[in-house]
Amino acid sequence: MLPSNTISIVIPTYRREQVLVDTLHALLHQEPPADEILVVDQTERHEPATADQLAAWDAAGCIRWRRLERPSVTAAMNAGLLAARCPLVLFLDDDIIPGPGLVGAHARNFADPAVVAVVGQILQPGQGPATRPARQARGGIWRDLDFPFNGTQAAEIDNGMAGNLSVRREVALQAGGFDENFQGVAYRFETEFARRLRRFSGGKVRFDPAASLRHLQAARGGTRAYGNPLCSASPAHSVG
Repeated sequence: MLPSNTISIVIPTYRREQVLVDTLHALLHQEPPADEILVVDQTERHEPATADQLAAWDAAGCIRWRRLERPSVTAAMNAGLLAARCPLVLFLDDDIIPGPGLVGAHARNFADPAVVAVVGQILQPGQGPATRPARQARGGIWRDLDFPFNGTQAAEIDNGMAGNLSVRREVALQAGGFDENFQGVAYRFETEFARRLRRFSGGKVRFDPAASLRHLQAARGGTRAYGNPLCSASPAHSVG
């Protein structure tokens, strides 16, 4: 059995090419490194250069490259959660620039046994770290919508962002994993998961700005294959 502080990176990916290769290259050079990197790939056919690089890394044991036929971000995350070998699992987007010490920052939070998940800082294109505190949140389903995930203050939260999210693997599995009824852009599936995880475990979801990355929002592939994930016209995208 692997030590409790070991961590698997899981990257669900769909129709991404050079940006995926660049993301993996950066993660392979992280210090401290992840204990494994698992790529859950839903791309029908890659460009030859991408396929060759992924195959070479897989053959060398640098990554584990798994293929899924049906594109679904929640199904891909569940596949990664099930296949991961480490007690901690860090989900990352496939179009990021990781900050220094990203993996280590996530892992350190789990020294607190009450923590069941950690969300790291996410800097969107053109966005810097926010020094303002979170505004007073509204109640009900609107709670946490105003939380600044580019913030600089650690906090206990009820929400989540799947592009920089780590979990205790066994607790996440026992809570039912991610809801595969969400379709397309799967709007707010992270929020549903975070709240269910807290209700199930009684544990904490922590925001840690030290676990930082820059999200590139690549124009093609990913959830953008279904439209803008923040304002999709289809209500099916937010039904779980």
